[in-house]
Amino acid sequence: MRKINKKISILFVATIILIGCETGSPEYFLTEGGLKYKYQDIVGEGKQPQVGDVLSVAMKWSTIEDSVFYTSVNTGYNGADIIKLQKENQPGGIEEGFAKLIEGDSVTFYINSERFFREYLQTERPAFLISDAEMKIDIRLIKVQTNREYELALIEWQRQKDFEEFKKIEETLGYWKSSGDSIVEVDGLYIVYDAIERGETINYNEIFELHYIATFTNGQEFYNTYNNGAPDEFQFGQSGQMVEGLQNAISLMKYGQKAKVLIPSDIGFKEKGSAGNIVPPYTPVVCYLEVLPKFDEDVFIEK
Repeated sequence: MRKINKKISILFVATIILIGCETGSPEYFLTEGGLKYKYQDIVGEGKQPQVGDVLSVAMKWSTIEDSVFYTSVNTGYNGADIIKLQKENQPGGIEEGFAKLIEGDSVTFYINSERFFREYLQTERPAFLISDAEMKIDIRLIKVQTNREYELALIEWQRQKDFEEFKKIEETLGYWKSSGDSIVEVDGLYIVYDAIERGETINYNEIFELHYIATFTNGQEFYNTYNNGAPDEFQFGQSGQMVEGLQNAISLMKYGQKAKVLIPSDIGFKEKGSAGNIVPPYTPVVCYLEVLPKFDEDVFIEK
């Protein structure tokens, strides 16, 4: 009788183990449309987005091998990407994934790279991504707002950023003045020239060379042509080469001249910041400029 009970006990334990294995949480989940995802952090209860809501989302895109090629750090309002949740037009698309989240959730989505760029971003897939390969999108849903709530919060955020920028500009100009600099204000720029006007004016369409150091108002550098070992080359007056404020500053300089210039964000990197998130939105920058002397072809002697 004891032997029978022992066998029953072993069978009972084995059954529990088997049931536990079968009912444990799977590594991946699928939405109704077939989008694969994995939870990193689950809130459990909270606000779930509805169609038309505005989502503040911390986002990171990477290859399946974890090579990161985009992150939303410093991209704008709340330090996150802003997404207006539209109606799900494609089963298994990324918007179906957004609709599954609860405020505070962190999730990794696995989606075909060609589909993500073509259907969701409506742009060409980067060449380094294989068209039929999966990519990973790590998302943390920071905030869910109605469109009206978002608009009011954005106005307040912009007001705060304007105030912070004003303080940075005033502090920088105050320091320059205390150092004895003679500041010239032109077209929203604040320029301090060197004492000598050495060369000719730069004419439209002329190619010129520029050495410059770009910093934040606290002095932290984010670009330096001297460290690069060579100046940058530009064609004067051509759009798309540099921010508006820097181009305006160059137009007020001559060949061989140096200057430093404070560029407010409205003629700098504006409300979106720079490519690659190096310069945040609504951020003034300081540039130390050296327009190199004009190259004289007549002086060049071929050996």
